[in-house]
Amino acid sequence: MKITYILIPLLLLLALVIFTTIIVGETQQLAYKPGDYFVYKVKMTTISANLTCTIEASIRIEIAEINLPRVYYNGVIKDVKTSGECPPGSIPSPGNFTGSARIDVKPEEASDIFLIDPSYSDEYKNSTESALGTTTISFKYSRGVLISGSIDMDMGVMGKSSIKIDLVESSVQGLIPRFYGVYLVIVIIGLILATLIVALVYIYRRITRPSPTSRPPLTLH
Repeated sequence: MKITYILIPLLLLLALVIFTTIIVGETQQLAYKPGDYFVYKVKMTTISANLTCTIEASIRIEIAEINLPRVYYNGVIKDVKTSGECPPGSIPSPGNFTGSARIDVKPEEASDIFLIDPSYSDEYKNSTESALGTTTISFKYSRGVLISGSIDMDMGVMGKSSIKIDLVESSVQGLIPRFYGVYLVIVIIGLILATLIVALVYIYRRITRPSPTSRPPLTLH
């Protein structure tokens, strides 16, 4: 019984270490390959004393080539919709574009918002002051891929402007970090249940095992 109680926690710890090692190893590798794609929904809103303009669009980027530390992709802007009074020149034109990103940099050093260091799975925030006003940015990444972001500009009496972007579709699975948390919880619960079952079965067998019948003492004649 003592051996069983020692082995079960050790097996549980070993399983958790192996599972964590697998996750850490995956986060150090590229989550994508040539041909993989990401679709983002973008919403831009400008509010001032004279007008309110809302622009919505879809941006799809597809990985074209990986030549580390740079990744090249092809993009397309489509499904552009507007509402309100949008000034001329503020509406993006549907069409194709190309881009590239260095993926050996963190968000504060990146020149491209879509792809950064694959080991980065976190939220990056920053706020700057300029002659135009205050600009606040927030980008969330999973394994170096942008999953959501916002850019807010407060220009005082001139008005406010914001850009929201969200990943809505991708050929790459498991980008959102909370999925790993769910898997980890499931594994932990499963291992705990297995441990309890083994322990209960062992105890039950010990309790229900018939005691050996006592033999009468030997009588010498």
